Amino acid sequence: MPTGLTSFVGRDADVVKVRELLGDYRLTTLIGPGGAGKTRLAVEASRTLLDQMPDGVWLVEFDRVTEPADLPAAVLAALGLREQSLMGAPGDPIDRLTAVLRDRAALLVLDNREHVITAAATLADRVLADCPRLRILATSREPLNINGESVWPVEPLALPAADVELRVAELMSYDAVRLLVDRVRAVRPGFDITDDDVPAVSAICRALDGMPLAIELAAARLPDHDRGPACQPPRRPIPAAHRRQPHRHDPAPDARAVVDWSQNCSPSAERALLRRVTVFASAVSSVEAAERVCAPVDPCRPARFSTC
Repeated sequence: MPTGLTSFVGRDADVVKVRELLGDYRLTTLIGPGGAGKTRLAVEASRTLLDQMPDGVWLVEFDRVTEPADLPAAVLAALGLREQSLMGAPGDPIDRLTAVLRDRAALLVLDNREHVITAAATLADRVLADCPRLRILATSREPLNINGESVWPVEPLALPAADVELRVAELMSYDAVRLLVDRVRAVRPGFDITDDDVPAVSAICRALDGMPLAIELAAARLPDHDRGPACQPPRRPIPAAHRRQPHRHDPAPDARAVVDWSQNCSPSAERALLRRVTVFASAVSSVEAAERVCAPVDPCRPARFSTC
């Protein structure tokens, strides 16, 4: 398991719940949108179980796996093995993986597998069926939907309400604010907030919807107090530490890497739907309006809207 380079802020109750689920179920999936902190929660919760897993806890990252057939090899690689070392074993790649894991009391953390979800479901189902001491903790934007799976939604961090006046001490009780302050201090040692800063800090956290990834990227861009408003563009490069994040979390403008990764993993019909719904300036006004804009084009009727 990787060692975190930054402090783990909040989520104490989530860690306890994930531990409980892994005790009651052999497969638990953390679901949530990109940037919600699923991977970090999975790593931190799994780390607390190291003493209960004699054969280890292993992180398997699927975000760079593009072919479903490569999933067993990715698991073997995380275990420090190679597919070639098992070429003499009978059966398909999942059978060979099962042969390695059959007698192990271990926890596999399968990270970001929604783009290969069908293959991941097959792998998890077969491996768990043949390896009675194995447990799996998965992260994704949707569940695997196989028998015996428990699901835990990873929500945004707690936020201050817009219509509540707070002092600094009260503001710091919110996890979103604590994360923002912690990450700003990493690039600006000595940073602190005063009661005068409370409205701006609250507004920043609400604008970012309490999403950990968005908060971390924003923290790296906040300028010094004597250089202008907090929401102006950054005056310095993004710190090098951010360049080592998973490629889907690259600090591109507006967290574009997360959106691009999601779009590239989507079927063509879903991409077309996303392009068409952007005709609405804000929220979709009604179901009927969405259907008129987004429904497939009928070749027998003249098109009223561009298909982009």
